[in-house]
Amino acid sequence: MTVGAITRRRVLGATAATLVALQTPRALAHRAHVVLTRVTANVAAKRWEFEHSIHYHDAALALLQWTRDVAVTPMTTAGRARLLLEIERRVRWSDARGIALEPTAVGGESTGDTVVLFQEMPAPDTVGDFSVESTLLQDVFADESHTINLELAAPYRTFKLDARRRKVTFAVG
Repeated sequence: MTVGAITRRRVLGATAATLVALQTPRALAHRAHVVLTRVTANVAAKRWEFEHSIHYHDAALALLQWTRDVAVTPMTTAGRARLLLEIERRVRWSDARGIALEPTAVGGESTGDTVVLFQEMPAPDTVGDFSVESTLLQDVFADESHTINLELAAPYRTFKLDARRRKVTFAVG
């Protein structure tokens, strides 16, 4: 191989590495340390809608730990499906009678440095003290917290769940 061919290969390799680095999401630079969930009432459809927002970097590291597969990322269908499965496993809702509520997965999308995952369920026909318990991402990050915004009826309420406070009770109705 000639010196010119080697130099050309090095320049092409450096250019390719630079282009890849520029295309990597900036979200990989740092973590957010928090998951945000909005719960809203769709009165017309008689449904509760759940919107879970997770920082891309947090989601990517969690998926890597859970799956040990670098191809499963928040950008892939398999990655978003796994994130929704973990939400179903690790965020537990109960009605006033203590019966588990089971939101179903609707889908997900990536917007900027955030992965947004959607669930919904029929609005419960009971009133009283409901609860939510979350350990989402706490097996991956000890300092992870989960902020829940309940926008079911005014006044809206916000709760922060973490390793010290995993469960909260709130009134519905």
